[in-house]
Amino acid sequence: MLSLVVDDDATIRAFVRSILESEGFQTLEAQNGAEALGMVRMLDGSVDLIVTDIEMPGGNGLELSDGVRARFPAVRIIVMSGYPEPEVRFDFVPKPFSWADMRSAVRRVLAA
Repeated sequence: MLSLVVDDDATIRAFVRSILESEGFQTLEAQNGAEALGMVRMLDGSVDLIVTDIEMPGGNGLELSDGVRARFPAVRIIVMSGYPEPEVRFDFVPKPFSWADMRSAVRRVLAA
């Protein structure tokens, strides 16, 4: 399975990547929504899961999520943020989060 972690903070990307890889994912990384959307398009939507921050310079995570969902509705998406939970139809993980919090969200999204 293939996942994509999107966050402007390299430390958070590395943390989420390690969680996803422990769950059996091959994981790619992007620094912002625009870069991530380009990767998803290049892969023709063959990404199983995207975990994205909401607030990032260069294209936010909600725009990314909406764009991916419109073109590739099978891609599962988890959004994360240090700000209060937005009104979105994606799974949400508040920052800061623990290994167990993110792992639980990943398993929940995959089971849905």
